Amino acid sequence: MPRLVTCAALASIFILLLLSPTPALGIENSLKIVNAYPAGDKIAFLLLNETSNGFYGVVYDGRSFKAERLPFGGEYIVRHWNGKYWLLQKGDTVTVELYLYRHGKFKLVHTFRGGSACTDNDLDIAWNGGEYYITFLGAGPNDDLAHGECSYEFRDYLLKDGTIVPLNVTGLERWVPQLNAWLVASDFWIYLVDENGNILTKRKISETGWYSTEIAVDGNRTFLVASADGGWVRMFTIENSSLVLTYNRRLENRTPENAGIYLPDFWIGSPILFGESQNGSTVAVWVFNGTDFIKIRTFEDENDYTELHALVTSNKGYILSTTPIFGNSEGASLRLELFELRNLSLVPVNSLNVNDSVVRIAYVRDYGSFGADWPWWTLSGLKVESGFPLVVSGGSSVLFFNLTHVFNLTSGESVELPSSLKGSEYRVAFCCGEWLVFGDDSVYAFKNGQFSDLTQEMLSALYEKPRSGIPLGAVITGGLAAIAALVAVVILRRRNDGER
Repeated sequence: MPRLVTCAALASIFILLLLSPTPALGIENSLKIVNAYPAGDKIAFLLLNETSNGFYGVVYDGRSFKAERLPFGGEYIVRHWNGKYWLLQKGDTVTVELYLYRHGKFKLVHTFRGGSACTDNDLDIAWNGGEYYITFLGAGPNDDLAHGECSYEFRDYLLKDGTIVPLNVTGLERWVPQLNAWLVASDFWIYLVDENGNILTKRKISETGWYSTEIAVDGNRTFLVASADGGWVRMFTIENSSLVLTYNRRLENRTPENAGIYLPDFWIGSPILFGESQNGSTVAVWVFNGTDFIKIRTFEDENDYTELHALVTSNKGYILSTTPIFGNSEGASLRLELFELRNLSLVPVNSLNVNDSVVRIAYVRDYGSFGADWPWWTLSGLKVESGFPLVVSGGSSVLFFNLTHVFNLTSGESVELPSSLKGSEYRVAFCCGEWLVFGDDSVYAFKNGQFSDLTQEMLSALYEKPRSGIPLGAVITGGLAAIAALVAVVILRRRNDGER
């Protein structure tokens, strides 16, 4: 009789294991959302099962999720997902291998050798919506980490359709969608490079290497503005893949190594300039009126701490000023003021005081990736963490994110974060006409001032049949069934041995 009861109990356990939904057994606790990668009208969330160390890709198109079990783990560094394949990296210094994974197959794209030991990662990667611009930080002749001396030799490549193309130029890259070309700024020259790596045109901009450049799109016209040595400003219209000089003037007399004028990376509308006064007490905004640059606003900057940032949405240009409230860089508070450029004047939109001394600032480009100030360029979600709130523009809004709220600087609306995100580090991405806000174990869509919880929809996708491979639910259920069967065999054998 005891044997019959035991078998019945084991059978009941076996059936319950098969029928019980896996999340009830704690699968959510082992899953962690690592990052998200927007690509056009889709975004892929990368999930890590911390128990098995396996990755899952869950793609969201604004309506539903589709899951895929990925056959790689921590031996690879995931760099990006572009809607067609995953871009993976092995190694991060000296020797770096670049792979792509698509439809169950790995392809070694290129092996980069001779990298610098002085960096955390020798590969810098930018994406334009169709191809990658890759910079490899090779070791220079004096690269010697042991003695604290570092030098680099930069090597630039394009990665298109799985094929690597070496370039004959190197510099800071920027994609110009209106031209289907890369703008590459080197020490003294600027180049336009097409999608196949061909140099379309080049111009010498500086004698000293001190300069900045801006791409401005005003209607159907695209401008390249360059501020260089001694306060000179040059403006080119981009016509038929050529740079045509249309403006060349010394706005202010400056020493060669200090132009005093700096430019935003990208702007929508008439080209703009930011200029600091000789003594640093003011920062001015200049706008091109069709003939010349005119000064439209001056910000007092007695302590040299006010900063101006250009932000663009889908159809407007904004300028954000950040000023320490207590007038010193150690102050714990900042005043943010947002202005819209309208009819050659700055119109106040909103202001906000924040209890932080630093704010990260970024904007979403129209090809679905992020561009940002300082080293905040990324191909994935932008991080919000304690002490580092985020101002980001995209769609039709400029938003401020901190650990408790989202504040819409364009509308003045403030929304409290969901409880699962509040007080914790999280990330922000833009896709499918909405903001995706996600932490380690939850994801929300933010649109029209409201949060929608997408977490359960994402988890449900893991139990449907992935595009390739076995459904995750089937894998887990099968594993549980195997464990139950093994336990049953062990118990029955022990009882049989005992009865003998």
